[in-house]
Order: sequence, then structure tokens, then C-alpha cells
Amino acid sequence: MKRRWRITILFLGCLVYLILGSIIFSAIEGSQEDATRTTLNNSIMMFLDRHPTVPFDELVELLHCIKKASDQGVSPDAILSMNNASTEWQRIEKPTRKNWDLANSFFFSATIVTTIGYGHLAPSTKLGRNICVLYAFIGLPFFGWLLAEVTFLCHNKGRNLGKKIHDHVFHWIKGAKIRRVLTGAVMFASFYSIIILLPALSYSYIEGWDFPTAHYYCFITLSTIGFGDFVATDNFTDINSWRWLYKITTVLYFVVGLASLAVVLNSIQQRQQRHVRKLKAAVGRRISTTANANGNGELQESVVNGMGSEEADSIDDDEEEAEEGDENENRVMMTNEMVKESSV
Repeated sequence: MKRRWRITILFLGCLVYLILGSIIFSAIEGSQEDATRTTLNNSIMMFLDRHPTVPFDELVELLHCIKKASDQGVSPDAILSMNNASTEWQRIEKPTRKNWDLANSFFFSATIVTTIGYGHLAPSTKLGRNICVLYAFIGLPFFGWLLAEVTFLCHNKGRNLGKKIHDHVFHWIKGAKIRRVLTGAVMFASFYSIIILLPALSYSYIEGWDFPTAHYYCFITLSTIGFGDFVATDNFTDINSWRWLYKITTVLYFVVGLASLAVVLNSIQQRQQRHVRKLKAAVGRRISTTANANGNGELQESVVNGMGSEEADSIDDDEEEAEEGDENENRVMMTNEMVKESSV
């Protein structure tokens, strides 16, 4: 099976799994939320009956402060209103949107399997928490498989693009090291612009945030830090069809963004590991040469301490040949992978 078809099937499978999670968590936590809303509403009505002189604005401000500190996250907005013609308090018939509706539960399920875990919405019942553990236990490997496939695809695309930039854009530069540095800088700038800056502009427009806040949100999200102080789609109150599309698009952004970040981190790790291997090899050669020169196999302290600029320069000189060998090896691996997929 070709990789793109496999990614499509895995993504659809994850989408179905997220929808299943939205139904489960909405059913379990939604009833608890309804009970909490009813209790809050009755408590406020009783308070207002006993204290009819309390200004409504001050009450709402107090409720907002309580909301920020509340684990339930139930908003007190539009629960009560004061009749201007009298001193009586009346209910507003307009319903407020539930926190645990299907759309929010879908987004909550996505924050579980992506390990972002904003914390802006969390189960409050014992059953919901136990189901959350089981859901994560099954969903994390499933999403990890999807992320691995997308990461491999992004890695190949990025490598091909980097090679084209190295060979065609900076071909006029003679120094191989300078070409590699410039290619890396262009690749990083392109990655950061596409994965962080452009989405930040979009969220800034949709959510009404300033650009630094939107940039902060994108970086904190894709790094899976997920503070939860800002959450996209949380205040989006448009019609349900657009609301669902916005949440699904944001989840897709999570997948692509996390895969792209994994490619960057993996490339940095591979380069560091390759440099460490070269350094170990150079130290081993120096130790072997010194031991043979001494004749008795004794290792002097200067063997390691004498590892100076000459060996470091030799390592740097060998890196270009090593990278060319790695590129040839990667080309062979990619060719074998393509032949294998086509045969399947």
C-alpha cells in the first residue's frame, strides 16, 4: 500500500476515533455540566432574592473571577438579567453554549491523543476520568502511527527541497560548508513561516488576538507545552457547520505541525550524533597511534587532552564526505521504499 493512501486511511481512522471520543465524553460529562449549571443558577437566584440591592455588573464581575478559578469552567454569562422597569431579577431565556457539546468534546479528544493537553476542559466525573485514561491508552499509539507516517513524508519532501536549494540556488558558492549553512537557514525560515507565522496570522484574524499572542499560542501548542491560557476555537460561536470545520482544520494543523517539528528535531539530533561518532573515531585513532608509539600500551593523559584543533579540523573536513555518503545511503533507502510500495 502506498504511503499516501496509508496516511489517508490512518487520518480517517483517527478522525472516526475522535468523533467516537466526542460522543463518549459529551454523554458522560454533559450531564454533569447540566447539573452544575442548574445548581449555579439556583444559587444565584437565591442570592439575588436575599440581596436585591446587589448591582448586577458587580455580580457578573465576581462570577467571571469565579469562572477563572473554577475547574468546571461553567460561564455565568447571560444567566440573569435585571428588569429596568422594576427591581426584580428575571431569567434570560437565551441558552448558553455547553462546554461538553460534541464539537468541544471532539477538540478535547484531539488534545488527548496529540499530548497537547491544554487543560481548559477536563473531566470532572470519576467515570469520565477513567474513560479518559483508557481513551488515551488506545489513542496515543494510533495517533503516533499516523504522526510517524506524516513525519516520514515531510522528511522526504524537506530533504528533496533542501537538495534543490543546495544544488541550484546556492550552486555559485564554492564553500560546501557555507552552502550547507545557507540552505539550513532558508529551510528553517521557510519552516517557521509556514508552520508558525502564517497560522499565527490566521488565528490572529479569526480569534481577534494580537499577533504576538497568536504567535505565542502556535509555538506553545506545537511544542506540546499547552498551557491552556489561550485556546483556538474556544470562543468561536459561529454556526455549527463552520464551528466543526474550524475545529477539524485546527486538528489537522496539529498533525502537520507536530510532524514538521519532529522532522526538524530529528535532523538536529542526527547531525549531533554524527558529529559525536566522528569525534569518538578521531579520539580512538589518536589513542591507538599514541599507544603504538609508546610500545607498552600505556595511555597518557595528554592523549585525550591533546585532542586539539588538528583533530577538530579533520572532523570538519570529513563531515562533507560523510554527509555525501549519508545522502547516497538515503537515496538507496528511498528507492528501495518506493520499489517496495509499488510492488505492494
